Amino acid sequence: WLKHSRLTRRPPQEKVCARSSPKAAAAQSGRMSACNVLGGTFALFIQICLAGITGLILVWKKLVEHSDRTWFDFGLDSSKQVLGAGWVHVANLICAIFLSSKLPGVDNCTWYAANVVVDTTVGVLIEWVLLRLVQHIARTYSTREVAELLETGSYWRITGAGKRFQLLNYLSQLAIWLVIVTLMKIAMVVLMQLAPGIIFAINVLLGGFAASPRTKLFMVMICVPMVMNTFQFVVTDNFIKRNPEAMSRRAVEVDTRDEALQHDRQSEYEQHVDAASCSGCNSVLLPAVCAGRPSASSPTARYHLWQA
Repeated sequence: WLKHSRLTRRPPQEKVCARSSPKAAAAQSGRMSACNVLGGTFALFIQICLAGITGLILVWKKLVEHSDRTWFDFGLDSSKQVLGAGWVHVANLICAIFLSSKLPGVDNCTWYAANVVVDTTVGVLIEWVLLRLVQHIARTYSTREVAELLETGSYWRITGAGKRFQLLNYLSQLAIWLVIVTLMKIAMVVLMQLAPGIIFAINVLLGGFAASPRTKLFMVMICVPMVMNTFQFVVTDNFIKRNPEAMSRRAVEVDTRDEALQHDRQSEYEQHVDAASCSGCNSVLLPAVCAGRPSASSPTARYHLWQA
């Protein structure tokens, strides 16, 4: 009897597995096979590859374009895009981790893919609108110096000694761009909260990779961003770089506005001079004007009369 009991006795692990319900085992298996954007060394390697691909896309854009933009200006334009994309990437990871529990059956990778798709389509349009709005406000309601400071892609000032690089222009444009990217990201998060069908649709498209988390992670972190970010970087570079024709047109508009402003000030000055009279002048303060009653055409007399 003792011999028979030893042969038929189950090991402790088998007892635990036998006692666990099929539902719990399936849930545990689902947790182990879920795709995770921060799933260890492999996920970190994938993110490094993504950063390298981003840089190669921008270099390819510079090689195929036909313009007089120097590599230095290209580097400044690209740095704004890279820093903005890096910030959006971190925001997408945070959203994927904290929002994945909001919808049943949706893991981190699906949320990340949904963020990438929305950011590179609707998000690019919002960035273009916000950038144009900032430049319109700077040209219409500020001075010419501020308008030139915020003119996207303009980092040089032409002087008698040649061109001088303006670091303040670059830092100001970088700060404005990061604010625009942040506002875009907030708008996209709100959009996905209001329209969860976007996430479910992408989850269905990625359903074929559910059995292989690493394959799904590769698709989400490499293949999807390679296609969508290429579109985003090419389109964004077209409106974030300097546009000489637009700058010349805006310079003419600013000059016209400044001339009109100067004309209004001159007219106001003429009215003050014409309304001034020597009868009430203080002979101690303005003896030359009050004693000689000079002609209004004299610049000195007109100045003193306007001051009076």
